[in-house]
Amino acid sequence: MSRYRSRFVPSVFLKNIQVVYAEQHLMYDLNDVLNGIGGSLGLFLGMSLLGLADWAARPWKRKRERRSGKRTGRETI
Repeated sequence: MSRYRSRFVPSVFLKNIQVVYAEQHLMYDLNDVLNGIGGSLGLFLGMSLLGLADWAARPWKRKRERRSGKRTGRETI
């Protein structure tokens, strides 16, 4: 039995014994990711709400321009 055991046990020899330590650091933590998403979403929604408010205010702007006599360039002569 000992004869077969010596054949099947491999011998491993290393030239250099080195230990490599690797550290990993997060570039973005959860707080940074949420801040980035919230900032982009806020900018997009803010611009959308401003556009919606401008669109909703058009009838009042036109009425005010007609009352004051200003020409907008859209009126025909």
